[in-house]
Amino acid sequence: CLQVVLTSTNPLELCVNGMSFSRRASKWANSALVVTVSSHDFEPFQSHGSLAGVEFQREYERRAAMMG
Repeated sequence: CLQVVLTSTNPLELCVNGMSFSRRASKWANSALVVTVSSHDFEPFQSHGSLAGVEFQREYERRAAMMG
């Protein structure tokens, strides 16, 4: 189970972190990137209709995996 918690120390910034309730015995780390998006960001994916936002997410997850 993972919970995203607020970790900001500056009131002008928004920063969050993932907190795991597991035994922390895994070789894998929990991480996330939280950003604001709007319907304008989905325009290149309009061929996917109402699932344009899902395809937007998949595209950027693929890019992140390639960069990682």
